[in-house]
Amino acid sequence: MDPSPPIFERDPRAILIVRLSARGDVMFATPIIRALRKRWPRAHLSWVVEPKSSDVVLNHPGLDEVIVWDRDQWKGWLRAGRLGRLRRAALGLRETLLERSYDLAIDMQGLLRSGIVARASRAPVCISLGPQEGSGLLMTHRYPTGRYVAEMSGEPKLMAKWLGLDTSDFSLDLHLDPEVRLGARARLAEAGVTGPFTLIVPFTTRAWKHWFEDRWAALATALRRETGLPVVLAGGPADREAADRILAAAPGDIVDLVGKTSLGEAVGVVAESSLVVGVDTALTHAAHAFLRPTICVFGPAGYTHPPTPMTRMIRHWIGCVPCRTENRPVTCGGDYTCMKLITGREILAAAQELLEAYPPEPSLGETG
Repeated sequence: MDPSPPIFERDPRAILIVRLSARGDVMFATPIIRALRKRWPRAHLSWVVEPKSSDVVLNHPGLDEVIVWDRDQWKGWLRAGRLGRLRRAALGLRETLLERSYDLAIDMQGLLRSGIVARASRAPVCISLGPQEGSGLLMTHRYPTGRYVAEMSGEPKLMAKWLGLDTSDFSLDLHLDPEVRLGARARLAEAGVTGPFTLIVPFTTRAWKHWFEDRWAALATALRRETGLPVVLAGGPADREAADRILAAAPGDIVDLVGKTSLGEAVGVVAESSLVVGVDTALTHAAHAFLRPTICVFGPAGYTHPPTPMTRMIRHWIGCVPCRTENRPVTCGGDYTCMKLITGREILAAAQELLEAYPPEPSLGETG
């Protein structure tokens, strides 16, 4: 496996991108589409993704094809002993990949499962971003990771530079289906929101990224009182119990959309918002793509470069920050000191500053 960048004797005619999950990481990888398309505008560009993250790339005009691999379904067949069904599905995916005759496959995930998919394409040049779990043995080239990256999409951007791609615009590149955006507006209207609003995004699957429920409730009340904007709470069905506790602590101050939108509609709600306040999770990051004023409540994350001028990062640099990487656990034993130091007052001040600098549009449907 060669650590030096590949040399192409001719332009690739077909390129495969593999980034299966998670939604936030798929979002961070989307700028590679723009960079590849600029370098090789005539290439057939495909992306392999799992269903739970597929909405991030399904409507992207820079892609010729999105191949959805239902890995969980395959695992179910394996557990149920349906080996014939699993074999047919595996052969079908392999046949789809081979039909495209890819010249270049880029594994943006670096895991064994993503490496197997990339290698199954039989592309003569197969590149991995930071291979793990032995996936490097399947690659022809690798871009080494492990260095500290201070900006979102940092590792994909460094790999793109390594490939000789233009990274002058490496902003998140999301595209909403117009029908999905209309659905988001409908969900908001059903909840009584027909004008500018603040969206709060408190939920994530990672415990070390959480702020605290009582503080979210107090912040929502303060935002409603000080800015005059409705405060909308976003989340999925799994966040229902935590959402109910926040709502109970701020009665009448929060509009509840938790579990009431599809994943795509939730992104549409982000695109319609006047201000987003959220933790380090996919919905918060989606705001950057739609140029929404955004406050990122960051604790252990090491990002230092805001992705847009409309982004404010609220965090406290203590000795153990950044403490969370793929290879190193949280160092505080679950105390989350970095999150405890963040106050509602500083978030409210950032919100007032952003709303003054970027005044809300008068009604839904007029955002970009």
